[in-house]
Amino acid sequence: GLGRWEQLPSCRQAPDKLEGHSMVAHQGALYVFGGMVDFGGNRENTPLWMYCTETRRWCEVKAQDGQVNRPTNRKGHSAVVYQAGMFVYGGYFDIEGTVEEFWVFYFDTQKWAPLSPHTRGMGPGPRHGHSCVTHNAAMFLFGGLKNMAEQNDFWRFDFRRHNWSIIKTR
Repeated sequence: GLGRWEQLPSCRQAPDKLEGHSMVAHQGALYVFGGMVDFGGNRENTPLWMYCTETRRWCEVKAQDGQVNRPTNRKGHSAVVYQAGMFVYGGYFDIEGTVEEFWVFYFDTQKWAPLSPHTRGMGPGPRHGHSCVTHNAAMFLFGGLKNMAEQNDFWRFDFRRHNWSIIKTR
């Protein structure tokens, strides 16, 4: 009913314990990315899981054969959905620290593509613990941690032009 939490049944085929991960919804499915606790052993993994709300089952979304260019496990990143893609920004790795990587996962082809080589140095920079949301044809990013210092800057990524701009606030 309304106003009540329901614990969904879990099965053996489910994500491990996670923290600092993200979850988005797209066409009847929930996608969970990142947050694997054992960083050392899972640094090269691209932990992406899909939960089908109709069948109530989890399945791991494995990297396509031959796809080497894909994001690795991270925490504290953001993820939003725009059209047929999940856009993942930033996050941190235990040893390397905070990154400014920007990725898109295309739901239809189940492939990853990097956006950061084209936008690096022109946007919010390396950070984690920030918040993102989509509105109209843009992604808005606020705050987070950069070099372990809290931020209060506000950024806009234009999905059509593929560029960042800072939003001046009063």
